[in-house]
Amino acid sequence: MELEPRVLTEDCLPAVVALEAGSHATPWSEGMFRSEMTQGISYFRVFVERESGLLAGYGGFWNMAGDGNITNVTVAPAFRQRGIGRQIVRHLLGAMRTMGMEYASLEVRKSNQAAIQLYQSCGFGLLGERPGYYSDGEAALIYGQRVQA
Repeated sequence: MELEPRVLTEDCLPAVVALEAGSHATPWSEGMFRSEMTQGISYFRVFVERESGLLAGYGGFWNMAGDGNITNVTVAPAFRQRGIGRQIVRHLLGAMRTMGMEYASLEVRKSNQAAIQLYQSCGFGLLGERPGYYSDGEAALIYGQRVQA
């Protein structure tokens, strides 16, 4: 399946917000996504299936003083278990490499085994834990990897 990465725009914002609301226990608000469109530190892409034009997922990171912090990776239910998450993460890591970043990190809910397996399969290693990180009190696991060879 061929995906086309696109910059997050007003046109796709409603679909992104709807997918986010249906995918996460504490979803990002529309305002948070709008912020991703204007922040200088933000790199955010939606991934559209070329053939159908359907939103397959999205992902982004922040440039935090030269290192990339992945902020969100989400795959639409109809596209899950098809390697889309891996494609999104690899795209984000490639963008970080192109920008000269040395390191990538992320936080993931301790209970999100599917995401943990995805990140581990993409080369991320466990660095630590942040107790009570999420607004509902759940801990976050911190993962990271070197981006440059």
